[in-house]
Amino acid sequence: MSDTVHVDDAFDFLIRKLADVPEDQPPNNRPDGYNVKISDIADAYWWQRTQIHLQNMQAPEIDPYYQPFYDGAWRLCLMGVLRPGQFTKTTGIRGPGFDGDGYSLTTFGRTWVKRAEPRPTSDPSRFGFLLAQFEARFGPGYGQRAAEAVGCYLTGNHLACCVLSGAAAESILLAIAIVKSGDEQRVLAEYRTASGPEKGHQRYRGECNKADT
Repeated sequence: MSDTVHVDDAFDFLIRKLADVPEDQPPNNRPDGYNVKISDIADAYWWQRTQIHLQNMQAPEIDPYYQPFYDGAWRLCLMGVLRPGQFTKTTGIRGPGFDGDGYSLTTFGRTWVKRAEPRPTSDPSRFGFLLAQFEARFGPGYGQRAAEAVGCYLTGNHLACCVLSGAAAESILLAIAIVKSGDEQRVLAEYRTASGPEKGHQRYRGECNKADT
């Protein structure tokens, strides 16, 4: 089997499967005491796509088919949607597998996966990879702000995403100003003044417009 899945697609599939977990999931329907096991979700994805059961494969051949789903689960943990471990301590079930396989929905996560509006699309992190390619040209400030803007979008913090997108654009203007003036220290000194950003934006937007015409 030579198929692959991007972590963003695995992430999206995870969210859809988590949305199907019933709120009143009976204890005997929790796999090994967890709300979900990532290996089960990966198995479902690949069976749907290829009609092949991953259980019939061995490591290391199997690793690329599972890893994107574990990476996606960890992203959901960082967002506060999932937490590693069993649903409750009183479950008292320890099944086969390994500690990184079982996860449970947080109270916030249970609401979040049911609502379509705040869910991130799978494209932004790919877009983040595209933006990162310009860091060498526009500087580390741009790279950090662009990456954090993408991270805010992925967690549904859209206002923060707008702010950081503007900050990344500001870094681009600053890089242009430095190249045009040839004096980085002077440009940075002016930029750090109270009216520096506003003056700089007006000046270099005007110069860019002249260059375009």
